[in-house]
Amino acid sequence: MRRYRTICKKCSQLSYCCRTGTWADVWEAVRIRELKLKGRFFELIQDPDFPSGFALSTSLKFSPCSFLDKDGLCSIYKISWRLKPKTCRDFPYEKGKLSKLAGVLCMHFKKKLDKKKICAKIN
Repeated sequence: MRRYRTICKKCSQLSYCCRTGTWADVWEAVRIRELKLKGRFFELIQDPDFPSGFALSTSLKFSPCSFLDKDGLCSIYKISWRLKPKTCRDFPYEKGKLSKLAGVLCMHFKKKLDKKKICAKIN
C-alpha cells in the first residue's frame, strides 16, 4: 500500500478520488471529530465490513468529501495520513483487491485503463 501513497503524492489531480466522499468506521469518525476540522459526517449505516459494524459517510449523496479544504486538499491528511479513514488510506484497493472504482476515481489507474482500451482497439 505504501507504493500507492507515493503515487497519490505525485498525482496531478489531487483529491480527484475524494469527489464522492467515503465511509469511515464510527471509531475513526470519533478520532477525526476530535481534530475539530470543518468537515462533518452525514449518513450512519450498519455495515459488517467495518470493525464497529457501523459506518458514517463524509458527504451527502455524491458530493465531494466534506473534509476537503478550500484548496481542495484533505484537511485530515494535512494533520496525519494515519488519521484518514481506512477506506481512504487503502484506496485504490478494497479488501486487498483493486477497487471497481479505481478506473473512475483514481487518475493513475484511469490513465492505465484508458491506455489498455486504446491498445485493445488498435490490436
